[in-house]
Amino acid sequence: MLVDMSFLPVGRGEIRRYFQRLLEAAEREWRVAEEARKKGLDPEPFVEIKPTARMSERAEALLGLKGFSETYERIFAETRDQFMASIRMIDEIIEGRFGDFKTPDERVLYALKSALIIYTNAVVAAPIEGITDAKIMENPDGTKYIAVYFAGPIRSAGGTAAGLTLLLADYIQKKMGLAGWKPTEREIARWVEETSLYFRVYSRQYRPTKKELEVVFRNIPVRPDGEPTEDFEVSVNRDLPGLSNRVRGGLAISVGESLLLKAKKIAKLAKKIGLNWDWVLEAKKYHGEEKGGSSLAVYLEGLVAGRPIFSYPGRWGGFRVRYGRSRNTGVMASGVHPATMVLTGEFIATGTQLKREYPGKAMGAVPVDGIEGPIVLLDNGDVIKVKDVETAYRIRDRVKTILFLGDVLITYGDFRKAGEKLAPSGFVEEWWAKELKRAIEEGRGKEYAKYVEDPYSVDPYTAVEISKKTGIPLHPEYIHYYRILGEKDAEDIILAVREAEVEERDGRIVRAYLPPHIKPLLERAGVPHLWRDGRIVLEERYAYPFLLTFGYFNPQAVQVFERTEGGVLEKLSAVAGVRIMDKAGTFLGMRMARPEAAKPRKMSPPPHVLFPVGHAGGMQRLVLTAADKNPEVDVAAYYCPTCDRFVPYPRCPFCGRKTVKKRWCPRCGRIADENETKCANCG
Repeated sequence: MLVDMSFLPVGRGEIRRYFQRLLEAAEREWRVAEEARKKGLDPEPFVEIKPTARMSERAEALLGLKGFSETYERIFAETRDQFMASIRMIDEIIEGRFGDFKTPDERVLYALKSALIIYTNAVVAAPIEGITDAKIMENPDGTKYIAVYFAGPIRSAGGTAAGLTLLLADYIQKKMGLAGWKPTEREIARWVEETSLYFRVYSRQYRPTKKELEVVFRNIPVRPDGEPTEDFEVSVNRDLPGLSNRVRGGLAISVGESLLLKAKKIAKLAKKIGLNWDWVLEAKKYHGEEKGGSSLAVYLEGLVAGRPIFSYPGRWGGFRVRYGRSRNTGVMASGVHPATMVLTGEFIATGTQLKREYPGKAMGAVPVDGIEGPIVLLDNGDVIKVKDVETAYRIRDRVKTILFLGDVLITYGDFRKAGEKLAPSGFVEEWWAKELKRAIEEGRGKEYAKYVEDPYSVDPYTAVEISKKTGIPLHPEYIHYYRILGEKDAEDIILAVREAEVEERDGRIVRAYLPPHIKPLLERAGVPHLWRDGRIVLEERYAYPFLLTFGYFNPQAVQVFERTEGGVLEKLSAVAGVRIMDKAGTFLGMRMARPEAAKPRKMSPPPHVLFPVGHAGGMQRLVLTAADKNPEVDVAAYYCPTCDRFVPYPRCPFCGRKTVKKRWCPRCGRIADENETKCANCG
């Protein structure tokens, strides 16, 4: 094998075989590429990029630090924490136990890059290309600090890495006993003006306010810097010593779209390594103040005309947070019920970019039919829970109001990645199954064990029976969004339920008729029902649990409700004799983002090929540009002995034979011998 397969997971055989097939297929492709290279049509007769099985091996190859992989694997085995292992690698480099560096600046730069390349799993360019330099510099009072230089414009995505760079630089300077950056008032004003100007010109996903930037640059202990990247200049704070007046894009993005956008996560990581960066959270509090301080204004920032807003932040009936994964969800790819996609005018499709209230910045939508679908009010007054696409298409022209948009399936990892606290979850089938499993383990309800694996197949009577026998909450299918009800609302429903007319068959309730005045309350709580001849009709699936919840079988329902301590859910639990949980949990705001911003980046005009003339050909590597400027350009010179001519290829395009690298004298044209450094003919 090309790589050591001992790293393969040792779980189920199916998973191990899956990874083995991937490796075997990769090896076949590798062999094909090796054979192709042996034909001599490429600059090298072998594949330059070597396969690696471990992240640390990739990191070693990218950094060019011999022994990096071995050192990291030893440290990781001790810490079992990737982030803390990256910090330990900084310690190894700064304290001189690893690496041979010519200057302190170089030591700082490689310590930074090593930690970042570990944090990003050695799969992005940011640690290598995004940080161009790191220098130890001097404050006016003679103390020293670290300045980090960012390439511009750095990529906005993956902003944690750029923000983390500044935090790690602070850790390094404290490790080295440096005092930290002490900017003058003029420097603070320059950095604020420059960053603000950049975000006024460019529309980005996060636009910091002036107050935010002032707090950042008064508190940040390292100096963010970079090369000038823009054609426009600052107008007020000009001509600072050692600085161009042009704007530095890398500096702006590293602070605005990285440090501030990821403030919670950066502050949390800072505590993990013993640093206090809570000032970045203080700065973040000022975000949106220029728009009146409204969280809604911040949420709507960057909204493009014609892009729908599906729900506002925290609005009742928006997307309900549901935790978990399906086979097609992943990092910032979350599930939406396909019926919701249909009923929102099909603006949401597979892959649509949606801006959500939290966690993170945006998500890609994918269809998941195993979660809660939308609840809608039809033009005839019926309220139905839409569970499949076929029903959604059938009723979409009759929908008067979408009462609930349904679930958004989000992985725990999205919250962890964004540094957000987990939002409260509504009571869902997976939670109910865990409660049942625990009851069975404690010796209650063993006859219901099959529902632990399949909690979706419980009928209403069995659901109530399980709750009464085991003491677990009522199944979530038969609980509705009762948290929205006030105590007066719940009492009104209890009194209305007393007047209910009930149809029974074989000892089971098949239909219940309720008075019309509570219809608005049932709509708010998302209770499915029909509207017939001015009366509310509850059908068999929901009638019995609903009547139980609101005291149809409890003659003392009103008195029990009034004397029970707690909120509406606790009072209803006492009335029903089974626990009624909160099904709502957390509702998220969601709007369509800017999917057109993800269009391919093309050079203008698009080149067919990049010829290796270095920077002499400009950004487009144009051969004619290089020739016009007549610069020094290193181009490989291959000599064909058969044709007695120079060609730019390792195999002669005229005779097909292999060429050899040769040098010639630019003055007399004589071909040089192998070890000749100066022309023997003309000097």
